[in-house]
Amino acid sequence: MGRSLSGSELPEFVFLDINMPGKSGLECLEEIRSCEGGLKEVNIIMLSSSNDPQNIHRAMELGASFYAVKPSSFEKLKSILKEILAMDLAWTVEEKKKFLLL
Repeated sequence: MGRSLSGSELPEFVFLDINMPGKSGLECLEEIRSCEGGLKEVNIIMLSSSNDPQNIHRAMELGASFYAVKPSSFEKLKSILKEILAMDLAWTVEEKKKFLLL
């Protein structure tokens, strides 16, 4: 169930792809995290076919909750999504090592 911000529901999760048309997922992440109010608290999951360390580091720097590399099959994607949705994403700094899921 989403949280409320000025009477409107916020999602519990937002999934962003790194490669989106018009604006990258990292740019979108940066905008969301710079918003005032409850958007700063929403879990943002970055999805990408890339496991480029620069993208992963930048996503963490910008405040993503998690970074997942998209698998090549639909069945594996469903499995990863189930795993992400079952995680407790309120991690401590030490637990941030779990940030990447391949």
